Amino acid sequence: MLHFIVPALLDPWPDASPAPPRLPALERLIARGDRAPGADGVEAALFERFGIPPAARHGAPHCWLGLTGERPEGWVLHAHPVHYRADRDRLLLFPVEARLLTGETAARCVDRFNDHFAGEGLELRAARPDQWFLFSNRPVEATFTPLHEARGRGLHDCMPRGEEAARWRSLLNETQMLFHPLELAVNGLWFDGAGRLPEPQGKAPRLARDETDCLALGLARNAVARDADVELLLFRDLEKARHRADATAWLAALERLEARVAEAMEGGAELLLEPCNGTRWHWTPAMKRRFWRRARPLHQ
Repeated sequence: MLHFIVPALLDPWPDASPAPPRLPALERLIARGDRAPGADGVEAALFERFGIPPAARHGAPHCWLGLTGERPEGWVLHAHPVHYRADRDRLLLFPVEARLLTGETAARCVDRFNDHFAGEGLELRAARPDQWFLFSNRPVEATFTPLHEARGRGLHDCMPRGEEAARWRSLLNETQMLFHPLELAVNGLWFDGAGRLPEPQGKAPRLARDETDCLALGLARNAVARDADVELLLFRDLEKARHRADATAWLAALERLEARVAEAMEGGAELLLEPCNGTRWHWTPAMKRRFWRRARPLHQ
């Protein structure tokens, strides 16, 4: 079986783009396949595919393992480099694009943070210029809004919650003041994915040889078994194009996905399509004969 995880596939078509194309293979899969409840988000889809129980679904430590090959000790959080932008009487949060994050930028921010918070049991590390992590030598008693949910929203609605909420809110504010004099694209951090890496568990599907997603790689490295019957195809190009508001890239990504799905269907493969919006579609070759189910455009 081929399992396609495709965030943003069914997002509204951008108004400024060319007219949406017809996508016969994808339209047929959705029209004639079996629809069922699915994961709401990429992380949830990956954790479900690898069979990770809810209590062990911590993104940051798995991503560190995926990027570095090292099993992290203690608690780990994503420390996303972000840019806070003033909008009247509130601050809005936006991730910093990877192309703006150099090794020098990461090193300056990491050194400034660690110098300031030395002795507080916190250490900022950069696994690569665009992937930063915060290590804590004590449990993190707070919950965080994931970056993809906080993007473009006012900070007041997204601040940490829980027993240590005040501590983590203070840390976010201090970091803004620390980074401001550096005059970089990064003027703050955003935390999420907190947890400890669980003992090896789960069942890993086959991944593409060129897979670079840190969570998928980390889950595979921490798995205790392999599922040779499932190939996972994580397709995030649509999501990236949407975040950049790049309609041309979105169109090109759709065409690549359509070609891959059409090839698999013509080859008689069983498919699972997961657009990360709470639904999924299961396809088997016999379903192509469901002629009474008429295909419709994905984007009107």
